[in-house]
Amino acid sequence: MIKKQNIQVLTLDKRQKHGKVDKIKDIGQVSDVRINEHAKNVVEHNFEGISNELNAVLHENPFLYNPTKADVKVTSIEDYFVETKVGEATLGSVFRSKDLKIEQKRKIIKKSFNDWKSDFIKTKDKVINKENNQLFVVGEVLTAKFSKINFIMLILLFIFISFMIFKNGILWSSFSDKQWLINIEQGINNSLALNWYNLVSTLTLYLIIIAYFYGKFHNYIIKDYMRLNSNVKINYQKYKKAIEKDFKLKFKNARKYYLKKNKANPLKVPPLAIERTATGKYDLEDVQTLVENFINETANLKRKKFLLSTFRIITLFLAYLGGLATISYLIYSVIINLF
Repeated sequence: MIKKQNIQVLTLDKRQKHGKVDKIKDIGQVSDVRINEHAKNVVEHNFEGISNELNAVLHENPFLYNPTKADVKVTSIEDYFVETKVGEATLGSVFRSKDLKIEQKRKIIKKSFNDWKSDFIKTKDKVINKENNQLFVVGEVLTAKFSKINFIMLILLFIFISFMIFKNGILWSSFSDKQWLINIEQGINNSLALNWYNLVSTLTLYLIIIAYFYGKFHNYIIKDYMRLNSNVKINYQKYKKAIEKDFKLKFKNARKYYLKKNKANPLKVPPLAIERTATGKYDLEDVQTLVENFINETANLKRKKFLLSTFRIITLFLAYLGGLATISYLIYSVIINLF
């Protein structure tokens, strides 16, 4: 005779003082037990006793599974569901079944691997082709750079105007006794005596400095984008080849493993670890992330294209205009003084 067990259920009662518990006198009170006060969120399970998240993963492709990114843990390809004549079952239950003949299991295994291969190729082509198209339809985003001639012209203008305005130097002193240099100096002095000329020449020097350093910044942005563009295309091909190579190797080995071991005692055949079929260093998500980041950078530069072009034109125009005005009037003043 089984001895009757006396089970007591205790619960916290807010009305009691700290540390006090109440005994549940009626089984109907069990619903009020605060046993889940600090429990984790409830996980929904399907009829097979696994969570819905894991069940969804196990109905996908084991060759697309990434153990480092997945929210659920899968240990082997044998956990994945495959189609049979009587419905779906896990690859492991098919492979280790005592009710199925060797030839029946072989057909199911071959069909399952062929389905996974077709699904992988279809998914891979869809992602790769889409991202490849996006790389070539981003449009023209680059604006003209500051050329080497632009920088040389800015430097020469700065040196010439500085040399004319700040003429107290070795060169001027060494030729100070020459009459033609005295006439030139007099013409320069006549120009500098004018307030507007002083202001324009000084402002021009600042405009040349601004144009020069803005040109460096402007070209840096363009070169940085060109470098990014080049790296993205290189990495795109690198990821693509790595994904394809990794799949071919793992698919071949996994398929061969189960077809070859099909005749052996299934109880003595260890399950193939998920790392032997899961994605390698790169996966299709990496390709999508790579292209998406590039497109975001491209869109950002496109928004700045008008400003970059405008600042380039304005800085060069003002620097050249100021230089032309300064030098032209200086030459005019010197010629008037010589004759």
